[in-house]
Amino acid sequence: MSDPTTAEEAAAKAAFDGAQSSFFLSSKLIFLLALMVPVALLGLFARKLLMSEKEKETRRMEKKKAKEQRKKK
Repeated sequence: MSDPTTAEEAAAKAAFDGAQSSFFLSSKLIFLLALMVPVALLGLFARKLLMSEKEKETRRMEKKKAKEQRKKK
């Protein structure tokens, strides 16, 4: 016959193990999110920086074209 204390201990151990594994998974998820947020922000910043460089280059080209057109007139 099974001992009630042993059954209770087994149930408590199973519940504790389940809580530990879910805590481990949630802490792992939080860690991954903590890594992903700065990487995403860095990507957005780099994209903005590249776009501003392209805009600067476009403005330079427009100024060159305008200057060449003025010389032709």
